[in-house]
Amino acid sequence: MGDGKKYNVSISENEGIVELVITGEVPDDLVGDMEREVQDMLQAIKPKKVLADVRSLKIHLSVTHTYIRVRNVPPPLRVKTAVLDIPEHAEFQQYHENTANNAGIPMKAFTDIEKARAWLKSDRND
Repeated sequence: MGDGKKYNVSISENEGIVELVITGEVPDDLVGDMEREVQDMLQAIKPKKVLADVRSLKIHLSVTHTYIRVRNVPPPLRVKTAVLDIPEHAEFQQYHENTANNAGIPMKAFTDIEKARAWLKSDRND
């Protein structure tokens, strides 16, 4: 985070699942930059399944922004995705999950990392 960013993105692979961890704080004016950075990283890897851990991320996303962002996910990144977040964000993540599924992206929100990994490893999308 020494380049002026207030957030950090790390990616690793675990049993065929690309695990993405985003920590820190993303001010409103950097949300688009962070999204492009994450998409660029993922497109280089060409994942089949993604676990996005945002439990330590401080970001404010409106429902409108979320709707637009989900609709603009490039086709190569419309993969089975589990989002790991804190229970306090459950209502927002339910909206995020519904919006993603309506856009053709199999996505599910979790608060337990092992349940998220188990869902990603399964053949189910529900």
